[in-house]
Amino acid sequence: MIILKIIGGIGNQMFQYALGLYLAKKHDTELKLDISDFYKYSDREFYLNILNINTEIATKEEIAALSYFKERYFDFDSEVLNLPDNTYLEGYWQSEKYFNSVENCIKENFTFKEEPKLENKAVLEKILNSNSVA
Repeated sequence: MIILKIIGGIGNQMFQYALGLYLAKKHDTELKLDISDFYKYSDREFYLNILNINTEIATKEEIAALSYFKERYFDFDSEVLNLPDNTYLEGYWQSEKYFNSVENCIKENFTFKEEPKLENKAVLEKILNSNSVA
């Protein structure tokens, strides 16, 4: 089992999930998320639940049973790709090098569960029908 501590905004959450997905696929094991820090935040929420990801929330007992690995620095660390199964990870993992081998799976998972609301759909139409960058 791979468990990821999920923290930060939606971008950070997506990076964290992507690394976890890579490691879970590599070891053919289950991926679970630790979202316990969101109970402490007043300005952040767990956002991955709006995406088509299929993962469970880890229990305290599952977290305690795994080896712990914390991100050592913000640059890409190739040793992370070789972490063993049964690891709990804490960090931001902000490099596409951690997950580019599972890119297609990530693109499938990072789609919205629901259609955008009417007002958001109108903004999306403007973006798609213009020379826009966002």
